[in-house]
Amino acid sequence: MKLQTLAYPEKGAKKPVFHLIKKTENYKVFSISFEEGAFLKNHRAPVPATLTCLKGKVAYITEKGKKILLKNEQVDISPSEIHAVKALESSTCLLILDFHNL
Repeated sequence: MKLQTLAYPEKGAKKPVFHLIKKTENYKVFSISFEEGAFLKNHRAPVPATLTCLKGKVAYITEKGKKILLKNEQVDISPSEIHAVKALESSTCLLILDFHNL
């Protein structure tokens, strides 16, 4: 399988850019590219998910606090958890949505 060229935000963009990498019956995989300071506002994941920081530094923010993700660090996301993501520097993350057990 050949990956398509990933999409990157324009310099100074305040919103991340999502790119669907793969979709199957059981999961979806996205790349999310952020410019420093870009913010993904509070939301819930539709299914269990995993967010992995591939490059850069992001803050995963919930009611319980903030977790800083550096390169190759990840966080599991529950569908019931309201969360936001802020890029502390130019970053690329991998988001896996798991539809398997629905």
